[in-house]
Amino acid sequence: MQRETLTIILLLLCAGLPGDCGAIEFPVLHSDITDCMKMTCARSINACVDTHGQAPTEQLKGCVVRKCRKMTNRCVDQFFQQYLPLLLAQNPKVSSIVEPNAELFMAEMTDAYLECWLETTDSKVGGCLMDRLIDKAQPFIIPLSALIFDDPVFVSCWLSHALKGMVSCFAQLDDNYIKEMKKRAEREMKDNISRYMTCMSKPVKNWNWCKGLIDDLFASSPKRKRQYKDFLICSIQSGITATAKC
Repeated sequence: MQRETLTIILLLLCAGLPGDCGAIEFPVLHSDITDCMKMTCARSINACVDTHGQAPTEQLKGCVVRKCRKMTNRCVDQFFQQYLPLLLAQNPKVSSIVEPNAELFMAEMTDAYLECWLETTDSKVGGCLMDRLIDKAQPFIIPLSALIFDDPVFVSCWLSHALKGMVSCFAQLDDNYIKEMKKRAEREMKDNISRYMTCMSKPVKNWNWCKGLIDDLFASSPKRKRQYKDFLICSIQSGITATAKC
């Protein structure tokens, strides 16, 4: 999948920190998805809690995964149906590949999230999810890259390594940074989704329009600016390393 397209999908899906449903929390997901999950699967979650207790054990999480997988997939699909047309409008060349496979990719996202939620602690769900989504996107990356680049195999290899390296760079950002970014990102998505999509997918091309949003999301204070700089440096190094590997 083209880098901008995959990146904005990750940003859309993972715009948040934990939201809770009683004793159950669903870290990382956008609050619209977690709200949908809480509302549509509340009865099943409560039944799991009654059976297995409130502690987030493997038994409790396994129960929730079994009972709520279909509902979670609906919530993820419902969320992306709002934004997929706008996303494809930013990258019209990829529509012929993305649109026929969108339903499959949404199901893969749901499975990846639930697997990570079941197998890891809350603080590690985000990294696990993004790693798995990058792996699951591999079958789409080469054909999408072929629409734009002369060497799609190299581009696919580079994207996989660079994006995985970028995921590890999130360690440069503390929980408060991510929480604040979530609030600002979700507010911008609500107030001006067109600008958000454009600036997240093509910030350099639209820099004069996007600089204010980028600063507001990522560098709104001296401390956050330093953290964002460290993240960018780490991401650039990941890109260099990916070039050497591929």
